[in-house]
Amino acid sequence: LKIKLLCRVLRDRIAALNKLRARQIIVSSDRKARDVLGLARNGSEVCMQKLEVREGRINGYVQSFTEDCGGEDAAYLKAFILQHYNSTALIPGEILLPIKLADSELIESYLTKLTDYKVKMFRPQRGAKVRLIEMAARNAEEALQRYTLMGGKSATGLELTLKELAEITDSDRPLHRIEAYDISNLGASDRAGSMVVFQDGRPERASYRHFTITSFEGIDDYSALYEVMSRRIKRLSDEEFGQRPDLILVDGGLGHVAKIEPLIPQDISLAGIVKDERHRTRGLVLPGGEIVELRSTDQDTGYLLVAEGEQEDLRALRMGLLRLLTAIQDEAHRFAKRLSNSKTKKRHLRLLLEEIPGVGPATRRKLLENFEGLTGIAAASLAELKQVPGLPNKTAQAVYDYFNKPHEVDVI
Repeated sequence: LKIKLLCRVLRDRIAALNKLRARQIIVSSDRKARDVLGLARNGSEVCMQKLEVREGRINGYVQSFTEDCGGEDAAYLKAFILQHYNSTALIPGEILLPIKLADSELIESYLTKLTDYKVKMFRPQRGAKVRLIEMAARNAEEALQRYTLMGGKSATGLELTLKELAEITDSDRPLHRIEAYDISNLGASDRAGSMVVFQDGRPERASYRHFTITSFEGIDDYSALYEVMSRRIKRLSDEEFGQRPDLILVDGGLGHVAKIEPLIPQDISLAGIVKDERHRTRGLVLPGGEIVELRSTDQDTGYLLVAEGEQEDLRALRMGLLRLLTAIQDEAHRFAKRLSNSKTKKRHLRLLLEEIPGVGPATRRKLLENFEGLTGIAAASLAELKQVPGLPNKTAQAVYDYFNKPHEVDVI
């Protein structure tokens, strides 16, 4: 526990240093005071981010989170502006927006009345101001991901969410350890499986694992998931993998769940996380075929499902469950894609080097062992290449000529 707390402290300090470093960079040459607004949504919650640019530098930021009840981005942007600037100490003369607002002139008039100078709001079209809008959008997206991963605002709410998830998945014990699996396919030769772990509702990245698919050729999500799960179940007692899971979640529908159900011991619960048309977390599918819907399937909204007259605590519980499942599914997908991207990059490197006459798999490995990646090989002199043990002078010359020919070579 102390180690985890120390890691969190170090992580927060590094984040703070990065933010401080970002503030030192001049992002605007005119030194005019302006705010830059960004917005991010994940279907269950909305994050609004405000960057404060003062004297050409990012001087601070404000972020807020609210429930995603459907509707247009403009509605959340307008609500934030009216609420935030009604209570903030300083309203700058310029506010950059990520989208156009139909009634921006009315809002400008309202903000101008709160100050003694004209306030302008607009969506920039080019240049440095567009880059500021993009920065605010990235910050909002990252803040929303962190917020979702950490379970929102309430630790008590997270405990209740885990209890609700245990009840839904028919678990007879608390869900201390949840393992989630995803398959990533970027081609027949770049397939990967991922296992992410949430301990008491929080991501435990030290326990994440990658799996390379080896038992068959081609693309088949069901067979790939079966292979990954078979290997995991065989090592349930392996301390290298950590504790035995209380719940296994897979990214997929009933077909995925049915494929691996025979492998799962009876004391471990199983469910699939299903998505809507926009690839956002929608709900759960259980081994018996029951689908637990948490989000509307309306293509235009996709808002949280709420029964008429539903009590506020039940609504909050449902929101917490959707938030947790979204965090787990997004994290599993991100981690699986990370390995696939790495495998793709290595394959491109292999193909590029083996285009050189005299360079095969063994020679490629020699070159990579003696130089720091493709960049190091490309920068090597002919004399340095000839010093590689076991590399013929003719091959060394061919490698040198390849990277020093009068045409451009993409270095990965």
